[in-house]
Formats: sequence, structure tokens, C-alpha cells
Amino acid sequence: GTGGAGTAAAIRASELGANVAIVEGANVVGGTCVNIGCIPSKFLIEAAHHYHTARTAFPGIRPCEPQLAWAEVLRQKRDIIESLRQEKYLDVLAAYEGITLLRGQATLLGEGRVRVVDQEIKARKVILATGTRPTLPPIPGLEEAGVLDSTTVMELEELPETMIVIGGGAIGLELGQAFARFGVKVIVVEALERIVPSEDPDISEALTVALEAEGIEIHTGVKVTGVSRDDTGYTVRIEDGSLTGKIRAEQLLVATGRRPNTEDLGLEEAGVTTDRNGFIPVDEFMRTSNPDVFAAGDVTGGPGFVY
Repeated sequence: GTGGAGTAAAIRASELGANVAIVEGANVVGGTCVNIGCIPSKFLIEAAHHYHTARTAFPGIRPCEPQLAWAEVLRQKRDIIESLRQEKYLDVLAAYEGITLLRGQATLLGEGRVRVVDQEIKARKVILATGTRPTLPPIPGLEEAGVLDSTTVMELEELPETMIVIGGGAIGLELGQAFARFGVKVIVVEALERIVPSEDPDISEALTVALEAEGIEIHTGVKVTGVSRDDTGYTVRIEDGSLTGKIRAEQLLVATGRRPNTEDLGLEEAGVTTDRNGFIPVDEFMRTSNPDVFAAGDVTGGPGFVY
């Protein structure tokens, strides 16, 4: 994996004199942060902030209705991603003579052997930094409906008029607020009794007040019983909580968690165990159940923030 953890490990190992192979199975290097996480989301959040501020009254400053060129916002976002991917990952890795970048799916074969496509490599130590991806909750009809996740929502070619966000955690709220500030009517649905439930209740309350003041509709303690889709958008069936019945929107974003990329890695052959959710447990030295195999980054089930 060539994300933050894998790249940092490769650089440090090279500095300590090791001969390093770093493997990337995706089409692009850089992992979650630069491609589909921190960089694109914070760019959209910043753009939404400027658009929102221009439309918001302030003492002595008259609000205006700026022109929103959404296609240009997307183009700028993509340009920044490509630039940072080149400068911070490809160029940096190429600057170290001791690092070789390999492309393709990697599979552990045991005894320090790793297969990358049709090539077999043997190493004293192996580091797993394969990251995570969005996961869908077991809601009837959800998978068949073809919903948006935190990756695909940032590639929408057109802004919808309405959007439902299932999941009131950090990712759902930051993306939901960004699209609301771009003029989308956003409805947030959270299964637990408050948004950002992992934070202190005071934070949940303050965020609820702030987001509702911006026009975001928030419903907590809600059970989603089904999702369907037609030519005009999505229907979400709900019960309990602050409303019961059906809500409709043009787009549906699901931000209810992430799952580790640990399938088809050959972990069992290498003696690497996972927890019930597929994450790789590590000790204080980042060692897995195999002392010659380490794991780092989101795949270990940590906080999931590169910084």
C-alpha cells in the first residue's frame, strides 16, 4: 500500500539501509488521503465555505448570490489531487534509490514470500498498509439501489437539489454540510440518539444547533428499514426516532463506516490473524500475530485519520 503509512515506512526503511519494494494494487498511488479522503474533501469544504460566506449576511456587509461553476470546482479538485500525488508520492518514492515501486495485487505466501502478479519476492520483514474502503450497512434494497459513498459523492458531475445522508458521523456531516452550503437540501439520518456519537454529548448538541441553523435537517434515533430507487431519486423508509414513514431525495449518500482491505492478501498462509471485522490487530511495535509481518494505518482499526 502506497498511502501515508506505507510510504512513510518505505522511506524510513530506505533511510536505515533496507532494500524496499512498495506495492500498489490500485490504479493510482497515494492511498485514501490524497486521492479520495483528506485532500478532495477539504478542498470541497473550503470551496463550500467561500460560497456560503458570500451568501451570508454580516453586519455592514450585504450578501450576494455568487455564480457557482461546479464543473470548474471539480476540475480544480482533480488538478490538486494529481499534483500532490505526483509531488508527494511518486516523486518522493523515485528520489530514494533503495525503493522500488511495484504495481499489482500482492499476496502473502508465507515465510516472507510475497507474490505480485507473476513475480515472487522474498523479504525479511513485510508491512501491511492496505487501508480501508466504505462499507454499506445491511439495509434491505440499499446495495441494489446503487447509492453514493464518501468516494463517489465527491465525483458528482451535477449538484442535486436534495440529498439524504445516512450516517451522522464525521464523514457524513462534513460532506453533508459542504453540499448543503452549495445549495443542496440535505437530510441527515442517524441510527443512534445523537450525531457524532463517539464525541462528548456537548459537541453533538453544539453541532446539531450549528448545522440546523444552516438549514440541514437532522433526525436521530432513526431505524432505516428499506431503500428503493426510481427515475426521480431515492425513497428511504424509516421508523422510530423523530419521524416515521418515507423520505425522498434526488441523491443518497451512505457514510456509516469503513471496512479493511484485507481480503485476498494471503493472511492465513502467513499466519496473520484478523479481528471479527477484518482489521489486523497489532502490538505496541505494530507487529501482527506473525512477528515478521507488521501492519500500519487504517487497516489496523485505529482512528482512521492520517494526521
